[in-house]
Amino acid sequence: MPIPDDNHLSENQRAWLELAGWLTAIAMPPLAWWCALRQGTPHDGAVFIGILAGTSAMWIFKLVPAFVPALFALLAVILFDIAPASVATAGFASNGFFMLLSVFAIGALMTKSGLTRRVSLWMLRQVPDTPGWRQAGLCLYGLALTPLIPSQLARGAIVAPFLSMLVDAGGKRRDAAAGLFASAVGGVSLAAAVCLTGKPANLLAFGLLDSQTQFAFDWLPWLCAASLAGALLLAAHFATMRLLFCYPAPPGMPDTLPQRRAGTPGPMSRTEWGALAAIGLILIGTLSAPYHRVDIPWLALAVLVALLLFGALRNEDLNQRVDWSALIFVGAILSWAPIMDITGIDGQIAASLGGLGALMKSDLPAFLALLCPACVLLRLALPELVAEILLLTLLLPLAQAAGVSQWLIGFAVLTMCEAYQFPYQSPYHLYLDGQLAAPTGYDRSLLLRYNLAMTLARALTLFVSLPFWSWLNIV
Repeated sequence: MPIPDDNHLSENQRAWLELAGWLTAIAMPPLAWWCALRQGTPHDGAVFIGILAGTSAMWIFKLVPAFVPALFALLAVILFDIAPASVATAGFASNGFFMLLSVFAIGALMTKSGLTRRVSLWMLRQVPDTPGWRQAGLCLYGLALTPLIPSQLARGAIVAPFLSMLVDAGGKRRDAAAGLFASAVGGVSLAAAVCLTGKPANLLAFGLLDSQTQFAFDWLPWLCAASLAGALLLAAHFATMRLLFCYPAPPGMPDTLPQRRAGTPGPMSRTEWGALAAIGLILIGTLSAPYHRVDIPWLALAVLVALLLFGALRNEDLNQRVDWSALIFVGAILSWAPIMDITGIDGQIAASLGGLGALMKSDLPAFLALLCPACVLLRLALPELVAEILLLTLLLPLAQAAGVSQWLIGFAVLTMCEAYQFPYQSPYHLYLDGQLAAPTGYDRSLLLRYNLAMTLARALTLFVSLPFWSWLNIV
């Protein structure tokens, strides 16, 4: 059974749920350790499995902020001498950690400088006064933020004010509001797995790949490999919107949208020019990577250091606007792959799931046909990031042993775990819902039908992309 959303629980129910969570977190480690030993796992590996079991229980029951269990696991690995401290903390010196740090900081500069508001107003002024164009503009705005803001929730926070404005402009009709809400959700999430910097889990997956695969799939190659799946998913979104949310403009719709009454920002400030220059440098550096041969994470870090040296970002900006908890979380988790290698867990996974690895190698479409519903079912009970961690740590070593592309399996997991059906499964859905004005309602049954359709579309895009990936020699 899925864990209910905390917002719909009474204080007494929340207290009982927390008690059940702590009892589970205490009981799971020794139970998992004992089961692992019974399966022939070496002692250090069994202890690590016990640590992961306790960590997962804390995530599932949301007992503490997400980064705390990750730090707990790191500390336990060091205290129990499962791996050297240099290995346990290696995630904080990885490419993925510094990439995420740099992108978070540049996103903070965009917000602080007012560049995101300027771009938002400009984009919304281009939207014609029709329901379909409003939906498309809102979705495309979220998509444009995806490479620069590596968090669905942060993108949702930027999109939310304009969602409210467009809902108000549409007369607060339930079907119109549902269409705009679905567009905002699509803009925030559709390209999350397509861009390497689309969400923290992508950087986590990147850190779990072997060094050869990391070299082959940095920012631009990742985007190119995922481009067809992303285009198909976007086409499926617009087709679904056409089927579910096609309705005439309501009579008496105002000729002037709220964003046109919001005023025009003045000339661009030096901080805005700095943010724009930072984005341009990263874009140029990414496109010219084959020539200068500097890894994208270090290029992004160089841009960040330049911003700090010239005072575009100050200490208080980093403290207030960078999601340090997400950075700590990712840094602590990225060391799991080398720890699994040291303890022999990855080899045992490959041996115990040999049949699954053989299926992955001999019949990849059949494997994906099992993986897609497994992700959907797992997401009913687990938060997205927890489900992704579990599947990535299990399947990436298996893919390496089977000689199948780790990137392809990782991308499939990231794509399917992004899908959700019910609001409690998606923090950004709940956030957007909470940002709408209290009297505003939308047809939730239409949203459920949209989510179901897009879940099916995500699975289909993986199968349709297989020939393209084969042509790129990825399969």
